[in-house]
Amino acid sequence: MLQSKKAIWRSKVKRLKIFCIIGVLIILWGCAPNFFLMKSEKINLHKLEPQNTVECKKPVSFKIVLPEYLDTQRILYKDEEGFHYFSKNAWICPLSCILETYFISSFTCFSPEGELLEIVITDFYPFMKKNNVKMTLKGKIILGNQTKEFIFTKVSKVNNFRELISLYENIMSQLIREISDFFKL
Repeated sequence: MLQSKKAIWRSKVKRLKIFCIIGVLIILWGCAPNFFLMKSEKINLHKLEPQNTVECKKPVSFKIVLPEYLDTQRILYKDEEGFHYFSKNAWICPLSCILETYFISSFTCFSPEGELLEIVITDFYPFMKKNNVKMTLKGKIILGNQTKEFIFTKVSKVNNFRELISLYENIMSQLIREISDFFKL
C-alpha cells in the first residue's frame, strides 16, 4: 500500500511538473516578440541638397551647433499636441551632419583652415496643420566678432514628404543668402 501511495504521489508530482512547464512556456511565448507576425517598416532616408552655390572671396570653415532634440537622425515636427518625430522618415545621418554637408556644398570657399563660421540653430521644424505646413528656422550666425540672429518662416501646402523636404531646402536657401549677404563672403 505504501508503494501504491508513492506511485500515486509521483504521478501527481509528474503531472504538476508538466503542467508548470507548459504554463511557463505559454507565458514566455506570449511575452516574447513574435518575429513572424512583425512587419518590417521601411524607413525612408532623406538629405538636403543645396539649390545653388555661393562664390566667395575668403575661406571659411563651419561649426554647426544644435540642441540635442534636433541633432538626431529622426525628423522632428510639431502639431497642436506638441513635438513628435516622423516614424517612417529619417535623415541619412544626424541633422548636424546633414547641415554641415549642406553648407560645405553651398559655399565654394570652404576650407578647414578658414575663418570659423559658427551657425547656432535653436529651432528647425515644420508645424503641421492638415496639409499646410509652417516651417521655422531660428538661430544665430557668428563670424569673428560679428553676430547676426535670424528667424525664417515659410508657409506652404504639402501633399507628400518629398514636398516637405523641398520646404526644408527652400528655407535653408534663405539662410545661405542671409549668410552670404551679411558677411560679404
